[in-house]
Amino acid sequence: MVERVAARATSGGDPLEALRAGAQAFLDACEDPALQRIALIDAPSVLGWERWREIDLKYGFGLMRGALEAAMEAGLIERQPVRALAHLLPGALYEAALLVARGDDHGQTRREVGHALARHLDALRGPR
Repeated sequence: MVERVAARATSGGDPLEALRAGAQAFLDACEDPALQRIALIDAPSVLGWERWREIDLKYGFGLMRGALEAAMEAGLIERQPVRALAHLLPGALYEAALLVARGDDHGQTRREVGHALARHLDALRGPR
């Protein structure tokens, strides 16, 4: 899943677009029943929250932090504490993933969550 998300995130565009594309790819992946079961339900239960969080920090946090730093360097996002933001966004993304995974409405929840997430990431640009 991380490879799939990273591939879509690095497919072009500026760093903020890469972050948006990666987040949308993650939500797309969350529609897969196998991924839902393994990554969103079983992993935290089987591994325990601490171990699961350690793995998430090792893979996801670095991607998120790097994307945010690049977006700030490019002037696309207002300067702010990267570490704090890099922890907050995955929390929102994980909640979004759970919502998508539980959606039983032929993709309506996925569309709504994707739109809300895109607006949330756009808001990082700050006042124009």
